[in-house]
Amino acid sequence: MNFYDKENKKVGYIEFKNFSKDIGEIYIYGQIVSGSEKWEDDDVTVLDFKKKLDDLGDVKTLNIYINSPGGSVTAGVNILNILNRHKAIKNVYIDALAASIASVISMCYDNLYLYTTSTLMIHEAMMFMFGSYNKSQLAEIMDNLDRIENSMIIPAYMSKLKDNITEDDIKDMMKKESWLGAKEIQQYFKDVILLNESKDIAACCKDFDILNKYHNTPHTIKSIINKTPVSSNIDHLKAQKIKLELQLY
Repeated sequence: MNFYDKENKKVGYIEFKNFSKDIGEIYIYGQIVSGSEKWEDDDVTVLDFKKKLDDLGDVKTLNIYINSPGGSVTAGVNILNILNRHKAIKNVYIDALAASIASVISMCYDNLYLYTTSTLMIHEAMMFMFGSYNKSQLAEIMDNLDRIENSMIIPAYMSKLKDNITEDDIKDMMKKESWLGAKEIQQYFKDVILLNESKDIAACCKDFDILNKYHNTPHTIKSIINKTPVSSNIDHLKAQKIKLELQLY
């Protein structure tokens, strides 16, 4: 899949650039991947992310551009913590979509910039599973999902909520799988700046087949991604990985 930055230059899933000596740019323009092995050339691991961030040098400002359907919870939370530790001022731009764990990564911001078409999706932790499980194993999985939400996900949202928004409010939105438009994001989260322009959400979301796995994906987005046929030329080993992996989203 191909993605392009604001200068119409092709970027990979995650790309880092030095805009100037004091300003670094990060493009998170695809699925957040887990593990240490790459299955595609564009995949970026957490170790890659940290190395590339370090390579930017001692920048004072990070401009972070996000258009992502989500991905691995553990990788995403790791990236969030890396960004939170960075001393630079972090300006996050939701170029089109920050869904699932990408919405959690976006909470590293000092300033959150939105376009009129920006969307943020939050939901309860999910696990895609293959195989047979008894009730004890399923209960353990549910306990793990609760632990992940309470220790990793909810605190990230709570750190940026406005004073009048409660933890119960955010839990209720997560339970419903909420797709928030720019004005709703501005209603719930602090330090949000709404830009008087829009982005082409069709161009930004057409290759995100993972969005079909969510429960309340807007029909406008589903119609975009389902117009793009999924390639049948998938490497056999990668297909086996997809079938066997217990992946958190």
